[in-house]
Amino acid sequence: AAYIFFLPIKAASVSSETPKISEIEGPMIDAGAASVMAEDGSAGSSEKVLPAKIWIYLLFAYCFLKVFNLSFRFQESAGIRWAWEAAYTFLALFAWSAWDKSADFVWFPLYVLKLGILIYLAYLYFFARKKSADLAV
Repeated sequence: AAYIFFLPIKAASVSSETPKISEIEGPMIDAGAASVMAEDGSAGSSEKVLPAKIWIYLLFAYCFLKVFNLSFRFQESAGIRWAWEAAYTFLALFAWSAWDKSADFVWFPLYVLKLGILIYLAYLYFFARKKSADLAV
């Protein structure tokens, strides 16, 4: 068995050509995918996104605006306020969909909805408490 592995190589069995793994002509899978990406423009696109600090600032601004609007002249209000609060929420969601095309900050609309609902539920609680106090007096 050792004799088979140690046979001398004859010069006639070695060719001067470079051995080919396959005889595939034309573009391969990776070359085709690269050409499609180059035509699409999606590979290496330098889409500018807003930094995370700006999104955090916009979230705080949204919450502050909602709390301020709901608490402004709260004692004199006779009905439940909802129109401007809904408009602020839709504006924040529209801003996210317009400025974050790549959906890097998917947490922003989730927190807008979550914090918006919590703030509005607190407003409804205090409004109901105010109404019951007004009826008791």
